[in-house]
Amino acid sequence: MLAMLLAAGTPLWGQTATIEPSGPSAASTPVAVHPRVEAIVSMRDKPIVSPAATPAHKQNYEFTLKDSDWLDTGVVLAAGEQVNFTVSGRFTLSDGRAVGPDGLDRGWMDLLRQFPLNQAKVGAVVARVSDMGASVPFPIEASGAVTMPTSGKLFLRVNVSNDLTGTGSFKVKVKFAPAAKVAAVAAPREAAVAVAEMVTPETFGDVPRRVSDKANDDGNEGDMVNFALVGTRGQVEAAYKAAGWVEQRNGKVTHKIDPEIDKERDFLLQCFDAAGVFSSAAYVTPADPMLKAVTATGGSFFSDGRIVVMALK
Repeated sequence: MLAMLLAAGTPLWGQTATIEPSGPSAASTPVAVHPRVEAIVSMRDKPIVSPAATPAHKQNYEFTLKDSDWLDTGVVLAAGEQVNFTVSGRFTLSDGRAVGPDGLDRGWMDLLRQFPLNQAKVGAVVARVSDMGASVPFPIEASGAVTMPTSGKLFLRVNVSNDLTGTGSFKVKVKFAPAAKVAAVAAPREAAVAVAEMVTPETFGDVPRRVSDKANDDGNEGDMVNFALVGTRGQVEAAYKAAGWVEQRNGKVTHKIDPEIDKERDFLLQCFDAAGVFSSAAYVTPADPMLKAVTATGGSFFSDGRIVVMALK
C-alpha cells in the first residue's frame, strides 16, 4: 500500500513514503500491538452507553431558521435513518438578494467567501449530523429525502458566510420514514488488518520527522509530519473531497502556523471519521517523537509527538 505522509499546511502531495507491515505477513500472523500504538475507536463503532444518546424521537418536527447560526435541533439520529425534509420561506441577504430554500447560484463575490458547505448554493438550507464541528454538512432540497450519514444530533443552518446577514425565515418540516419491522442485518465488514496491528513506532524510523523545505542552507526545516494516510492516490483524493477539503490551487498559498498543531491533526481525524472514509486508525508515537521546534519561517510549535495513521477505504 502507498502511504501519504503529509505535514499540516503543506500541499497535498508534499511528502510521500511507503509503509510496509513489519515482521511476518500481517495476513497470516497478528502483529503484537506496541505500547506506543493506540488504536482509535471510530464514532461509528462506539456503542450507545446512555439513554440520552439513544436515537429515540417523534416522527415529525418543525423548526424555524431566523439567522445564520447553526440551530441545534436536539434530535438524535441514527446512521442510515431516512429523513424527509420540506422547507418553505424566504431570506433576504444583506447584499439585497432574496433566496428561497434551494438557494441561488454563487456570484463572483461569493467565490471569495467561505460557506458552511461550499458545494451548496448561497442561502440554501443545509444540515449536519454530529456533535463535532468536523462533521460534513449536506444540502437539503425544498422537498426531498436524505439518508443520515452518521449518528448524532441534527443541526440546521442557512448556507451563508459570516459576512452575509439576512432577514426572513425558513420553516423546516422533518418527517422520518417508518422504522422497518425487521431490523436489517448489517453486512460483515471486509476482513482487513487494523492499522494498530500493521504499524509500530519503528515503522517511522526512516521517515523524516519534518518536511525538508528550508528557506536557505542555514535555515530551519519545515512543518512536522504528524499524520499518515494508507491508500492509493485515488483514495486520498476521494477521502479529502468527502470530508469537505479542497486542494491548494497553485502550491504558493502560505500561512502562519498555529503553535498547537495537534488540534489540526485531530481535526483532520475527526473530518475523516465523520465522512466515514477510513477503515481503521491509530496514534503512533515514534521512537524519537518531536515535541517542539521552529519552522522554516520562524514560527514555533509544540506537539505530544504522536502521528495519526488512517487506513483509507
